[in-house]
Amino acid sequence: MDKNIKMEIQEVEILYDKIEQASDKYLQKAQTLSDNIQEIKGLANDIGNIYLESKKLDNENLRLKNELTTILSEFKLKQSIIINVFSERSRIIDKHFEIIDKGIKENNELLILEGLKGASDFVSKNPLENFELFNTALTDKNTPLELDF
Repeated sequence: MDKNIKMEIQEVEILYDKIEQASDKYLQKAQTLSDNIQEIKGLANDIGNIYLESKKLDNENLRLKNELTTILSEFKLKQSIIINVFSERSRIIDKHFEIIDKGIKENNELLILEGLKGASDFVSKNPLENFELFNTALTDKNTPLELDF
């Protein structure tokens, strides 16, 4: 074989080896890139799941805040009603004692007895006896609240 042909064959073989090495190197880089892309897809999926879970928690938090607001509103309403009921009872009892005091000042036994009887009858009645019935009517969203004055 001619020396030139041998040299050309060697050069082609060297070039082929270099191409093969470069090809392997690029193949490894392509595989690494593919692995990185898969990892990024997994991270993106995880971020999406975290975002969805965060939105679920936000919705649950909002629902709980609304529920707390409703409970607080109902509590304040019932507290106000109870305060007003007992305030009214206090004024009525005070009126009975005014009658008793007047009966004592006037030495009127009938007035004293009427004041004591009225106070006794009044305090013997539980003002919260029908509160549960009232509460049920107040909180029933399907039945309109009827006020009878």
